[in-house]
Amino acid sequence: MITLRVKAAWYLKGRNWIVVTLLDNSMHMFNITPFRSITKDDLQEYKGIRPRAKSYNTHWLPYYLYRFYGLEKVTPEIRKQINFGKRIIKKRRKILY
Repeated sequence: MITLRVKAAWYLKGRNWIVVTLLDNSMHMFNITPFRSITKDDLQEYKGIRPRAKSYNTHWLPYYLYRFYGLEKVTPEIRKQINFGKRIIKKRRKILY
Protein backbone atom coordinates (compact mmCIF):
# COMPACT_ATOMS: atom_id res chain seq x y z
CA MET A 1 0.00 0.00 0.00
CA ILE A 2 1.45 3.33 -1.07
CA THR A 3 1.24 5.99 1.62
CA LEU A 4 3.85 8.58 0.53
CA ARG A 5 5.11 9.86 -2.80
CA VAL A 6 8.76 10.94 -2.68
CA LYS A 7 11.37 12.31 -5.06
CA ALA A 8 14.30 10.50 -3.43
CA ALA A 9 15.31 8.55 -0.34
CA TRP A 10 18.69 8.00 1.32
CA TYR A 11 19.89 5.61 3.97
CA LEU A 12 22.19 7.31 6.49
CA LYS A 13 25.10 4.99 7.22
CA GLY A 14 25.68 4.30 10.90
CA ARG A 15 22.23 5.57 11.89
CA ASN A 16 18.81 3.97 11.76
CA TRP A 17 17.28 6.77 9.70
CA ILE A 18 16.07 7.19 6.15
CA VAL A 19 15.90 10.71 4.73
CA VAL A 20 13.22 11.41 2.12
CA THR A 21 12.56 14.38 -0.15
CA LEU A 22 8.84 14.97 -0.61
CA LEU A 23 7.24 16.46 -3.72
CA ASP A 24 7.29 19.96 -2.21
CA ASN A 25 11.14 19.65 -1.79
CA SER A 26 10.90 19.47 1.98
CA MET A 27 13.22 16.95 3.61
CA HIS A 28 12.08 14.63 6.38
CA MET A 29 13.43 11.55 8.09
CA PHE A 30 12.00 8.47 9.75
CA ASN A 31 13.36 5.64 11.86
CA ILE A 32 13.89 2.33 10.06
CA THR A 33 12.69 0.20 12.97
CA PRO A 34 10.07 -1.06 13.46
CA PHE A 35 9.66 -2.22 9.85
CA ARG A 36 6.33 -0.72 8.72
CA SER A 37 4.52 1.36 6.14
CA ILE A 38 5.37 5.03 6.75
CA THR A 39 2.75 7.77 7.11
CA LYS A 40 3.11 11.53 7.40
CA ASP A 41 2.79 11.19 11.18
CA ASP A 42 6.01 9.12 11.31
CA LEU A 43 8.09 11.83 9.63
CA GLN A 44 10.35 14.23 11.50
CA GLU A 45 11.91 17.35 10.02
CA TYR A 46 15.43 16.78 8.70
CA LYS A 47 17.71 19.71 9.54
CA GLY A 48 20.99 18.36 8.16
CA ILE A 49 22.62 18.98 4.81
CA ARG A 50 21.26 17.31 1.68
CA PRO A 51 22.67 13.79 1.41
CA ARG A 52 24.79 12.98 -1.62
CA ALA A 53 24.51 9.81 -3.64
CA LYS A 54 28.24 9.03 -3.71
CA SER A 55 29.10 10.12 -0.19
CA TYR A 56 30.75 7.76 2.27
CA ASN A 57 28.02 8.33 4.89
CA THR A 58 24.95 7.93 2.69
CA HIS A 59 23.53 5.47 0.18
CA TRP A 60 20.51 5.68 -2.08
CA LEU A 61 17.67 3.59 -0.74
CA PRO A 62 17.31 0.66 -3.19
CA TYR A 63 14.12 0.81 -5.24
CA TYR A 64 12.93 -2.60 -4.08
CA LEU A 65 12.73 -1.30 -0.48
CA TYR A 66 10.40 1.59 -1.34
CA ARG A 67 7.31 -0.62 -1.40
CA PHE A 68 8.10 -2.16 2.00
CA TYR A 69 8.09 1.31 3.59
CA GLY A 70 4.98 2.39 1.66
CA LEU A 71 6.93 4.85 -0.49
CA GLU A 72 6.52 5.57 -4.18
CA LYS A 73 9.33 7.21 -6.13
CA VAL A 74 7.93 9.86 -8.41
CA THR A 75 9.88 10.00 -11.66
CA PRO A 76 10.09 13.16 -13.78
CA GLU A 77 7.48 11.74 -16.18
CA ILE A 78 4.97 11.25 -13.36
CA ARG A 79 5.77 14.73 -12.00
CA LYS A 80 4.92 16.20 -15.41
CA GLN A 81 1.58 14.37 -15.41
CA ILE A 82 0.76 15.58 -11.89
CA ASN A 83 1.66 19.20 -12.77
CA PHE A 84 -0.28 18.99 -16.05
CA GLY A 85 -3.35 17.82 -14.13
CA LYS A 86 -3.00 20.71 -11.68
CA ARG A 87 -2.77 23.20 -14.56
CA ILE A 88 -5.97 21.84 -16.12
CA ILE A 89 -7.81 22.16 -12.79
CA LYS A 90 -6.60 25.78 -12.40
CA LYS A 91 -7.77 26.63 -15.94
CA ARG A 92 -11.19 25.09 -15.30
CA ARG A 93 -11.55 27.07 -12.06
CA LYS A 94 -10.78 30.30 -13.93
CA ILE A 95 -13.38 29.47 -16.57
CA LEU A 96 -16.04 28.49 -14.03
CA TYR A 97 -15.55 31.39 -11.62
